[in-house]
Amino acid sequence: MKQYYRIDDRTIARLLNKPLRKIQNKMFHLSQRQVNQNMLMRLVFGRSDTAQKQAKKKWLIVFSNKQYIFYHMETIEKLKDLYIKGYNYKEMLEALKEYEIETRDEIKAIVDTLIKNQRLSDREISVKERQDKKRFENL
Repeated sequence: MKQYYRIDDRTIARLLNKPLRKIQNKMFHLSQRQVNQNMLMRLVFGRSDTAQKQAKKKWLIVFSNKQYIFYHMETIEKLKDLYIKGYNYKEMLEALKEYEIETRDEIKAIVDTLIKNQRLSDREISVKERQDKKRFENL
């Protein structure tokens, strides 16, 4: 799966010649482990940075549009970088075309999941500030 930036459950089932339901169940359990591991680390270690670093995964599984989608580490890192720099969803979609992300809803689902799992830090600059700065640079 490391060779794919983004791969959905149907494609995995077809490539592995396994039943779709079995793949969906496995991806569901992996996605839940992302959340449960974060919660467990917070309970055991408190809200320290050490707990969060240990609980972070390099990949992400998101449930969107009735399917599970696996995202590679490079895709997640690039999206995080764009988010922190103040890009809006449309700009992120354009910048992430090479990573096979198809819709803004997909980006929103990724961002929401990263926020829920406490894997996304605050923006350095807001979307509005970035757009204003970009607009005034051109004058």
